[in-house]
Amino acid sequence: MAIGIGRIRKAGRKGPLGAADMDMVLVAVSDGDGGLADDDADDASLPEQQLLRHSPPRKAKANPVYVIKSLKRAGSRKDIKISKSKAKVTALIKKELKNRHADEVAELKKQIEEARELAEEGRRKAEQSEQQRIEEKATLKAEVRSERTRRSEALTRLKDEMNEILESAHEEFANDRAGMDAILAHQKCVAQNRIDTILAMSEREVNVLRSELAQKVGDELVLVTELSEMQSKCNEVRKEKRKVVAQLTAVKTTSRRKSSRLATERESRKAAEDEATELGKKLAAMSKDVDASESIPILTHMQKRQLKKVRANAENGKPGGGMVYPQWVMATICELLTCGASPSAIGKILKATYRVFYDEVPNDIPSINFIRGGRSVLAVFNETMSAMKLAIAESWDQLCTDATTRRQIPFTALIIGLLGDDSLDQVIVSSCILTDDETADAQAEGIIKKLESLKRRLIRLTEVLETLYPGTSEELVPSPMGIDLNKLKQGGLITTDTCNTAQKLRRVLVQMIKDVTGEDGDIFEFDCMNHLRNVWFGGMEKALTKELNVILRTSLDEIDPNLRVTASLSAIIRAVDKEFSLSANYPKGHGQLFLEWIREYYPGVFLFHVERASGSRQDLCTEGSMAVFWNYPYYIEFLDMMLRKPLRNKNQEASILQQSLFVALSSEEMIAIARLCSIMHISVCMPFRWLAGKAHELAQYNFGPMNMAQAIQILYTKMVELSKNKAKILDEGFMMDIFAHYRTGDGALPPFVEYWNYMFSDKRTNIVARRSGTKEVPLFCLRSECFHPKRKTVRSSSTRLKDLAKTAALALIAELLHKDKATRKYLCIDDIERPLKPPPKKKKTTKTKPVIPSIYAWKHCPQKMKDAMLGKAATNDIAESTLGSTTRQIEDYTTIHFSGAAAVSDTRRNNHFDTYHESDERLKEALFHVCIEDASINREQVNKALESQSRARHEREKLIMDVANAKATENYLEDMTYYRMYNTPSCWRGSPGVVAKELQTLKSDKSKLQALKENITIRVKGFNMEWARHAWSKNGDFYTVDELAAHLKFIICKENEEELPPPPHINNYQLQRKTLPILGKQVSEIAALDKKQMAAVNKFGDRADIIHQEREASREGANSIYRKLQPWDRPEVNDLLGQRIEMVYNIAKSDDKEKKVLRWCQGEVVEVVKSNRVCIIWDPIPDLEEFQDFTESDEELLPKLWNSANTVEGAWRMDYDILLDEGVVLEGEVSIMDTSIDVCGDNTS
Repeated sequence: MAIGIGRIRKAGRKGPLGAADMDMVLVAVSDGDGGLADDDADDASLPEQQLLRHSPPRKAKANPVYVIKSLKRAGSRKDIKISKSKAKVTALIKKELKNRHADEVAELKKQIEEARELAEEGRRKAEQSEQQRIEEKATLKAEVRSERTRRSEALTRLKDEMNEILESAHEEFANDRAGMDAILAHQKCVAQNRIDTILAMSEREVNVLRSELAQKVGDELVLVTELSEMQSKCNEVRKEKRKVVAQLTAVKTTSRRKSSRLATERESRKAAEDEATELGKKLAAMSKDVDASESIPILTHMQKRQLKKVRANAENGKPGGGMVYPQWVMATICELLTCGASPSAIGKILKATYRVFYDEVPNDIPSINFIRGGRSVLAVFNETMSAMKLAIAESWDQLCTDATTRRQIPFTALIIGLLGDDSLDQVIVSSCILTDDETADAQAEGIIKKLESLKRRLIRLTEVLETLYPGTSEELVPSPMGIDLNKLKQGGLITTDTCNTAQKLRRVLVQMIKDVTGEDGDIFEFDCMNHLRNVWFGGMEKALTKELNVILRTSLDEIDPNLRVTASLSAIIRAVDKEFSLSANYPKGHGQLFLEWIREYYPGVFLFHVERASGSRQDLCTEGSMAVFWNYPYYIEFLDMMLRKPLRNKNQEASILQQSLFVALSSEEMIAIARLCSIMHISVCMPFRWLAGKAHELAQYNFGPMNMAQAIQILYTKMVELSKNKAKILDEGFMMDIFAHYRTGDGALPPFVEYWNYMFSDKRTNIVARRSGTKEVPLFCLRSECFHPKRKTVRSSSTRLKDLAKTAALALIAELLHKDKATRKYLCIDDIERPLKPPPKKKKTTKTKPVIPSIYAWKHCPQKMKDAMLGKAATNDIAESTLGSTTRQIEDYTTIHFSGAAAVSDTRRNNHFDTYHESDERLKEALFHVCIEDASINREQVNKALESQSRARHEREKLIMDVANAKATENYLEDMTYYRMYNTPSCWRGSPGVVAKELQTLKSDKSKLQALKENITIRVKGFNMEWARHAWSKNGDFYTVDELAAHLKFIICKENEEELPPPPHINNYQLQRKTLPILGKQVSEIAALDKKQMAAVNKFGDRADIIHQEREASREGANSIYRKLQPWDRPEVNDLLGQRIEMVYNIAKSDDKEKKVLRWCQGEVVEVVKSNRVCIIWDPIPDLEEFQDFTESDEELLPKLWNSANTVEGAWRMDYDILLDEGVVLEGEVSIMDTSIDVCGDNTS
């Protein structure tokens, strides 16, 4: 009711309520809920107007305003009579309010009483629970006190028992000690008595022995003294100057001459003896000066050398000749170059050395250009010395080769191994054989040319030696015929890496040797085992990275790409190398700061060395993972400190490298993969690498390169077990015993056992965080943490580790079994089990070739082959290292010539100067004579080779462009042909039903498939409708006629709804530049280039028109319009009567294949002679005199030669009368889209 009255007031009514208003109030009261809110109960005694204003709005079931409006709408307001007065209504309202207020107060009192009872109940329960807790606590305290008492009593009892035991033990020990002391004292007395007896009995004999020994010692001392004096005299004589030696030689010569006349000239002999005595005195007098200058080597066997230029013919006593340095100067320069001295320092070295030797300043110092020229001399020197070494050898045991590219120039290294009594001597022939390109044939040709160059070196040395010292060449120089690649046929081994080019190079070299000798010989091929291992682990890392990308996809998507966070372990290792490497080569890294931080906060901790991560190394993921796995807690803490450090200014940002590493190294998944790769490294990589690298040193243990096939087989078996049971990755016994066959049992290799024990037990490394020299066994610590982790994170990563281990094992198995990779042939096929993959689906073709076991598998390898490879290297490391050494020279001296860089490296590694200094003096003189003379010639030859390579590269680029243009021309002509075929009977169009109709006319599935493929190709190539493209097969299964027919129907339906595209435009086939954005205003040269391109397009079109005209005139080619318009199914011979056909005919009168002239000839079939034989009347051929009239002949129409794509004799097809308009457009009366065809003069189209 209050709500109703309030709303009446809001409606704008003022003053006391009228009768009508009171009536509305009654309606509201009677229809409402009959009660007031609790707040309104106190307002019941207020005056009427205050009550009405004070009462707040409250929700009522009947709205009085709504009642008033309803009454107004019904028009019944006048019919309502006011039956009660205003005072009565007010009294009723007050009474109602009082009643309601009394009820509510009573209800509220009741609720308050209930609340008090509940509160009292809760207080009682709380007191009970508190009392119970206090009682339980007291009980527990009592139990604890009793337990403490019991334990104290037990401890006291145990102490008492222990004291008793100790006392008894002390008593027993004292008794035993007393007994032992007595026994020892007795034995000591007995022993002393025996010693005294023996001494007393042998004192006389000892004195006699002493006197004899003293006499012998004296005699020996005298001899030693005499020998020492003789040795000192010999040393003094060796150190004499040349002048004294020359005098002594002259005296000896004179003495010998006079000795022959001893019988008749005694006086002369006496004078010679006096002279020799006098000379001896002089020699004794000079010994003091020699002893004083022992530290200065004196050249006693030659005259004093002058470091200055001399006349070229001075030694021969001839006048004239230019000024040149003596040979010894060039020999010294070459040797200093091989020792690593730079050309700019060699002049200073010569000057300083000369001053030390002769105590004077040299007259002339070679210029730096002259010294640099010594590299060219060194190139000839290395080739000549290598040629002599190879020519002397009876056989060549191994050939290693590899290729690389530096300065965009490819070159090849060649190393030939000679097997000695106990080692393999690997002779580096050259590490810079220039070839025209990088193909296997070009490399093989370069190797042959280099061997021919070695022959020429020996020929030149022989010629010079005969000129200087006639008759000595046969004694000092081996025959040039000793340089022969056929020396490899006696069990030689050709080793390369595993790329396709290298494998082909091996086959080419083997075939060359066989072609020369005409015999197969025993020449073996072998892959570098280190390359194989790198390929395996490279594939494993790819699989693991792919797996982690799937697992961490959500996290990686949420990380800012600018941080460059990746799941690749190699990428993380490279980042760790940049940030934490102690060499501090990366400018933005903090290796030195990290070292100081470690020394301050973790002075006793051991850190693994950060692996060098530069270059392309496929085994980086395993070798570099050890540092990541072991050091990651310290890396994270250091990075945390660096990232919390306040920046210097507001614009500075934290290091992206540090942020990326912190995100990656704080991932448990990345720690799991680092742990996995560390296990793989110490269990697989390390032992396999050692076996491969030491195979040539283990011949005495019957271990050679072929034993690596056995190791691969063992690895495969273990990986299969690991893939089946991934928990074995944590089995230390299983993983570390993968190659236990070579440590225990019959196959044990003592050097391998020693290496294994050394690496895991004895090899110690300094702790970088401590300067005290403390050392740790790094691999032992790593092994323990991998299999028995102490860190919480490592322990929790075990589950993820097992899952990744299975992925790694499957990846390694896939690499080992990959049919296109080199490892496959080293596995025994019989022992391969494939439980991991479902069996492949059987193809329709059931014919399979028998699998021939590989002789490179350990089980199938002949014993002769195993024995022949003993003592030879199982890797190609020497070739890789040689190229690396040459690359270092090129990097250190940026303008160095290729031949010079290779010469310095090769000569040093071959140790040729050691052999040179031990050689005959005549040979040494002739050798450098040849080297100096041929240096310029050799340099010119190398320059010509570089020019030839450059020209070949340019020609190859031109050939690529020509091939691309020719291919574009072919594509254009082919597409135009298909475009023209659209409006011919060959093309099915219009209604989709035409497909089924036309297919019914074809008899064989082959012709149906051909027709469907051609119709689809018309749309794809002729109109460039890529959406119409359809494959002909899938997974080796060809699509059926029904499937292709359905697709063609879809094409016809869709092309009917769209407008046909325009014909192929020639611009789309010309080689186009990639569309690139324009920066600002484009230069005018671009417009000139585009104009030039337009001219090329015109030439391209003209060339295409000429080719098209020639082909259509000759009717040859698989894409000829004459062939494309033929029926899809071969017509029956009986249906050809009266039809025109054309046939390939030999118009020459010779059956010789080389003299045959094949040509398409046209004629009409006038008679069917036999089943496939018809009589044809041939049209005249105006350009041939013999065929200018109609001729008749019987010809056989072979079904297999119907509409042949090749121009072979006897090929035949229907003759279509197609005219060429201006040599390009088909038919004189027909446009491109409307080709008329005259078949047999029928004028049907």
